[in-house]
Amino acid sequence: MKFYIGIDLGTTNSSVAYCSVDSESDRELKQYKVHQLVSEGLVDALDILPSNLYFPAEGEFSSEVLELPWGESGKYVIGEFAKRQASRAGYRVVHSAKSWLCQSGIDRKKGILPFQSGLDELISPFEATVAILSHIRDSWNYDVLAGLFGEEADESFEFENQKIVITVPASFDPAARDLTMEAAKELGLENLRLLEEPQAALYSWLESRDSWRDELELDSKVLVCDVGGGTTDFSLISADDEEGNLQLQRIAVGNHILLGGDNMDLALMVHLQNKLKESGQTPDAKQLESLKAQAREAKEKILGGEVASQKLTLAGSGSSLFESSMEVELDESDLENVVLDGFFSACSTKDKPKTRRLFGFRQAGLNYAQDASILKHLADFLSRQESGFEVPRYILFNGSMFRSEKLQNKVMDCLKSWAEETGNEQEIEVLSTGDLPLAVSRGAGYYARVSEGDGIRIKAALAYSLYIGIEKSQMAIPGVEPEIGLICVAPMGLEEGSSVEYKEEPLYLVTGEQVQFRLFRSPFRHDEVGTAIDFNEEEFEEISTLEKTLKEGNEEEFIPVHLATEVTEVGTMDLYCIAQDQPDQKWQLEFHVRDQ
Repeated sequence: MKFYIGIDLGTTNSSVAYCSVDSESDRELKQYKVHQLVSEGLVDALDILPSNLYFPAEGEFSSEVLELPWGESGKYVIGEFAKRQASRAGYRVVHSAKSWLCQSGIDRKKGILPFQSGLDELISPFEATVAILSHIRDSWNYDVLAGLFGEEADESFEFENQKIVITVPASFDPAARDLTMEAAKELGLENLRLLEEPQAALYSWLESRDSWRDELELDSKVLVCDVGGGTTDFSLISADDEEGNLQLQRIAVGNHILLGGDNMDLALMVHLQNKLKESGQTPDAKQLESLKAQAREAKEKILGGEVASQKLTLAGSGSSLFESSMEVELDESDLENVVLDGFFSACSTKDKPKTRRLFGFRQAGLNYAQDASILKHLADFLSRQESGFEVPRYILFNGSMFRSEKLQNKVMDCLKSWAEETGNEQEIEVLSTGDLPLAVSRGAGYYARVSEGDGIRIKAALAYSLYIGIEKSQMAIPGVEPEIGLICVAPMGLEEGSSVEYKEEPLYLVTGEQVQFRLFRSPFRHDEVGTAIDFNEEEFEEISTLEKTLKEGNEEEFIPVHLATEVTEVGTMDLYCIAQDQPDQKWQLEFHVRDQ
């Protein structure tokens, strides 16, 4: 092993950071530049690898112009060129594979992407994840052979032999974490750990500070506010006094919200489409794809302060290319109305994201957020904390959208208004991590190093309360299934390596036949072990199902048991059913809660 490597396996973009293991004088984190096609026949090494896969049409390109330095071209193109093709043939581009990986209602190993494309050959979210990681591995190993890491580099420098940390959203469900691990191991990556993205962002800030303990107050909270290309995530990390030392612990995680820069690009496209219609011009589907791609690039330049406005040109089609071309301008006022006011409009602490009444039928697809107000989602997250609504002392911005100071200012203005509303007059301080698109991979690389004992570690406990489903004792009614009850078996905040036991009221374990055990979670409830509650879809999400026969034989038997739960250090939850009358008789149910 020669390097610690951190990978931000992003919804929209991926990146890689690394540092040396052996050299004490060379522990500086470096950004790895990933080789990728940027246009036909042109390969470049870039800090960012767009998480896009493009399926060329048969005969569209010769194999030579799609060839990568380490070998022949495959059935799809990954990276910058794939991203650029989205404006020309978006239906042939796989995007948001990571969001599909955590879509619990589908078979994540079934070929469904590019979604609704009509292509004959499709890949699964799992295969897309393998492909992106494989591209990064092959690029690294090509550089080993090419001498980038020194002429003496041997197989010990190859990607598979390094210590690797891959980041995942804190809100990823157990199956998505498990599939991410499986994808990496399929490529031969064994010395591997997973890290939640908000923690990686904070590690990036820690890595850039020599005296971070002097910069954080005791008994304060850090809000990690992450808005990327496709998702929005919130996490809270507390700074606590532990035996005279400042310790960091992740204490709360919000839902995985499918809302981000892609929504803003679509909103800008619709806005500009209406502008064109007002002038009597109607762009076709191909021109609209181009309009959205150009709007995204113009948005980034205007929000970044590079330009005040930009003209977008849509090429014509058919025999009169010039006559059918169109031109429309995007300026600061458009961004103010569509992005700042539309997605970051001010709200009160009591505002909640709106939910629409759903149709009886719903098209298959991702579970996109129904309310586009990012600040309402943030207010909802803060209001669901055990201590009630509390404005955090610090905020750490993460994600590509917050490269814009205008968007940061909109969030800060709202937080300040919430502080006044709740009578909290403390100052809210921004923790800066430098280059936001690269912060998560840098934090992951730093964590890979500190996990060996070289620095501060953020303690992680259960981010959710966990519940086991029970069948209620009810009289039979024709056509009606028995109601589901829930028993809390692990409270939010239970640290890994800890255990809890509930003996107050026995449950009856069904043995002698194959039965189903259903595990649920809630990111907001703070129930004690043994709390019994009715199930409702708004508060609880089913995350795992286990089918098992607990006792051999044909006779069904009901055995009174009490429950004991252990959250292991390797990220699994072991649930023990212990017989009331014979404590030495017990059954173990193992559910994967967090893979590491």
